[in-house]
Amino acid sequence: MTQVDKFKSKGSLNSKRKPKTFGHEAFDVLFDVPPRKKGAKGPPRSLNRRHNSFTFSNALLLRPKSVVLVLEMIKANDKAIREALKGLPRPYDDDFGDYEFPDPGNANRALVILDIAVIKTLGDSDTTSLLKLEPWAVEAGIQRYGKRYMHPADKAAIARHTKKLDEIYEDWTAWPSLPLPEPPQPKRPKGPSFEEQKFKPGQSGNSKGRPPKPKFDVPYPFLNETGLMEIDGQIYRLTRSQAFLRMIATATFSPDSSLPQTTAKLMMDITKERWQRPPTELPKYGERTPGQMDFSGCMEFLFMARKLNRMRACRRMVIQPWLVEMALDGLSEEPPLSLIEQKIVVEATRTPWKVKWPSYWEAAIPSRRKAAE
Repeated sequence: MTQVDKFKSKGSLNSKRKPKTFGHEAFDVLFDVPPRKKGAKGPPRSLNRRHNSFTFSNALLLRPKSVVLVLEMIKANDKAIREALKGLPRPYDDDFGDYEFPDPGNANRALVILDIAVIKTLGDSDTTSLLKLEPWAVEAGIQRYGKRYMHPADKAAIARHTKKLDEIYEDWTAWPSLPLPEPPQPKRPKGPSFEEQKFKPGQSGNSKGRPPKPKFDVPYPFLNETGLMEIDGQIYRLTRSQAFLRMIATATFSPDSSLPQTTAKLMMDITKERWQRPPTELPKYGERTPGQMDFSGCMEFLFMARKLNRMRACRRMVIQPWLVEMALDGLSEEPPLSLIEQKIVVEATRTPWKVKWPSYWEAAIPSRRKAAE
């Protein structure tokens, strides 16, 4: 026996399991029941699966009651998936939730350091805080806004985020201690080291693997089973519900169809619900309702700040350079800021190389070339 025959005898190529195919005929979408050997006892199918198989096979024969039942099953599955997706976080939700100041690189700390904003506590029992703009910063922003028309609802929103004289605010010293600067790390060569690339004992292949898809509890999971289907000479991977909808759509709208109008209505409802998207899913930049502004939106409306990466989870707010210059000129002490505070202000500035920093400034200012890199 040659080496090639030995290789073939192991069955490395022939032993690969062929993918489950639906084929190009409608009846190939039926449940796959593998043939059993004589005398072999396989696991018995449950009564529910037998009922689903019987209903699905009758629906493929275009029997009206079975078709309506399967379409209602598909509609129930889609509804369960939509309900499960409501609780998942979306990367495009424009709600910063950054009032607890977890990130020193965000603009909130720098706003308080530069006396552009103050901290207002909601209550003794509540640990969360809000930011309020100083009146001088609001006046500067309105002056920067110019003679453009401002909606009365926007004016009310700006007044809502402005500091009031009769409210109680916290002092800068009552804030949690700032983090110490990290010590400089020794330079290391690019890429992972040899020890990091080695497989650990009992480990092989891709250690991280492909991220799992979100699993949803649907009432009829057999409709989400996937398979290959040939459409116009091309092979596509479809779920059982997609293949069934494709077949029923052709049969429903044909002139000699015997299916009732309720089938067409169910088909249209399922297609509409699958394709329609909530209005907040794909927001367009610049479209907003007057008066509906949070603190960061108010600052951006007055050209005082800018949101970076607004559609991603790493989004943050940065201060415009003209406001940083005006705030630094208003600080009376010399030097009023420590080195840590200076680094926080530099990180929270949009284009720090455009700012005219005072003579006492010690923090490193990144150049425009480094920022582009």
